[in-house]
Amino acid sequence: MKYDVVIIGAGPAGSTAARFLSKEGYNVLLLDKEKFPRYKACAGGLCKHIEEFDYLNIEKLDLVESVCKASLTFSPSTRYEMSYESEDVLFYNVDRKEFDNYLVGIAINAGSDFRDGVKVKEISIRKEYALLKLGNGREVKSRALIGAGGANDVANKFLRKKEGIKRWRLAFSLVEDFEVGESFVSDVYGEKSKCIILLRFAGLHGYAWVFPKRSSLNIGYAGYLEEMRGRNAKELLNQFLKFLKRRNFLPSSVESKKARGAFIPCRGFLRKTYTDRLLLCGDSAGFVSPLSGEGIYYAMDSGRIASKVLCEALEEEKLDEKSLRNYQKIWMERWGKDFLYLKIFHHALMKFTEGIIKRGVENKSLRGLYVGVFNGSLRAREVKWKILREILIPKRHEKIG
Repeated sequence: MKYDVVIIGAGPAGSTAARFLSKEGYNVLLLDKEKFPRYKACAGGLCKHIEEFDYLNIEKLDLVESVCKASLTFSPSTRYEMSYESEDVLFYNVDRKEFDNYLVGIAINAGSDFRDGVKVKEISIRKEYALLKLGNGREVKSRALIGAGGANDVANKFLRKKEGIKRWRLAFSLVEDFEVGESFVSDVYGEKSKCIILLRFAGLHGYAWVFPKRSSLNIGYAGYLEEMRGRNAKELLNQFLKFLKRRNFLPSSVESKKARGAFIPCRGFLRKTYTDRLLLCGDSAGFVSPLSGEGIYYAMDSGRIASKVLCEALEEEKLDEKSLRNYQKIWMERWGKDFLYLKIFHHALMKFTEGIIKRGVENKSLRGLYVGVFNGSLRAREVKWKILREILIPKRHEKIG
């Protein structure tokens, strides 16, 4: 059999898994339906704990266009503005097209066989191997598979059908990069590259954002998919652009030209992310923060975890479902349990948004907790009681809502 592992999807999850497996000497085929480098509709914010992947040398990486150390969060009415500044990193801002291509290059250098522009039409799991049918008519066999092709990729659909998991609820985002020049970014967003968040924008259960890069602004919004039905997605973006212009966060001459949409599985991970010879990683498994929608770190970490589990399984020739279930145990303990609390925090933030931001303006502790759980620098399970106390239990004479 030519390949030990075939990985479907060359985003952060797939390329990271490919890198680790190849470095251990396994024969890896990394596939993606798009031609690389390719555009990815994403804010491009990398949480600070991306530094765990020390081989990236992220602090010195030229691909980092800005380092965010400040935020400005608006309540839905825009009456309250919660400002936060830090000496530490909140986010590293990158262009996903360049960053993803860089990760693929690392996988190739480690020994992975990369093929882009190749669509996987169907997968099947046999007793002795996994079989992929490609869009070009070819078939590929491997000992194991990793599904990392996104929220509705072929591996995700295969596992959901096999396990009887109903179609999951997704969010939708629309995003565009606007070139405004380095001087504008520097003058308006400052040396701390302040990001802007407008919670519950247009009544959506999500937010609109601005992430400043080197000479451009990444601007977009996200909300539950069912909330978008019957609404003009492009007009909503224009509505946010008008708000930014009124506040002088965007030049008045700038107009939307090529906004792009994406589906985000930020409403919970699949209840099962493994089966015989197959593991799901990244968006394909639903590994996206229910609070912020950030998924790059979780994609890369799930790819790393999957590679370690498969290394052991391949060595022992034990690729059945029972042998691979340790994958889910590991990611659940690392950050899966935090997702459960982040869903609760998201519900509270969306329900009591105005009151929470009002309190945050005057409450330094709440500001720090908000930013910490939002960017993942604080583990939700470790600060859950403090957060719930600050958010859900009003102080005397104070009312939330």
